[in-house]
Amino acid sequence: MLDAAERTLALARPRRAQSLVASAHWHLGFHALSMGDPETAYLRLRSLAQPGHDACHPTYARLAAVDLVEAATRVGRHAEALGYYTDIRDWAVRSRADWAVSAAYACRALLRADDRADRYFRRALAVRGTRHDLNHVRAQLLYGKWLRRVRRRADAAEQLRSAAEAFERMGANQWVLRARQELELTGRRSAPVTAHGETSVLTAQEQRVARLAAQGLTNREIGTELFLSPRTVGHHLSRVFGKLGLSGRADLGDVDFDNGMRIVRPR
Repeated sequence: MLDAAERTLALARPRRAQSLVASAHWHLGFHALSMGDPETAYLRLRSLAQPGHDACHPTYARLAAVDLVEAATRVGRHAEALGYYTDIRDWAVRSRADWAVSAAYACRALLRADDRADRYFRRALAVRGTRHDLNHVRAQLLYGKWLRRVRRRADAAEQLRSAAEAFERMGANQWVLRARQELELTGRRSAPVTAHGETSVLTAQEQRVARLAAQGLTNREIGTELFLSPRTVGHHLSRVFGKLGLSGRADLGDVDFDNGMRIVRPR
């Protein structure tokens, strides 16, 4: 998907094919979200709603509303996230389209810092016409993450397990991994197992960061290499340490990255 979107962008830009440019930006942003990289996702997705940008396209901005609001909130762009929500909310009121109504509720839930988020997530998932589409399953994943953070682990596991199974049926492999990682954090199921019997709990981005850190690069140097901020690099490393049971960067030298992330020397 990533290579196809990049090729589409390279071909569409010289021809000023706005719909194709917008579609490519959406797919690239969506991919970045699936890889756990909200900063890159936001830079890609915000162009859909950015006047004057060659990817600006109101329809695609509304279709990507949940992705936009998630990415914006995760990088601290709350005012912008509110604007994206307002646009999809107003469109939902005008169009009464099921997908837009569901998206508006999901976006509203992402903006809530209190218990009302629960009500909005449930309303998003209750819209009948969306129960078999990707946005519905994305809402399940987001709801499961929220439930886990408020310590409703059994409820979280139910949503996350359902999301993982649905993503798997859709062939959305990176989202399967994200859902399983969240499910693992509820303590309700062990880490997923590969066909070779090895645990596979790191995202591709986390593996890239961990490999570079194991080589001795600093967070800033890793960020330069991967186009990430040092803060994001630190976030990825924290997740790597937790998932692999490491105490810090020094332990990365004990990890065999090419053989299932096994610890090759006892600690």
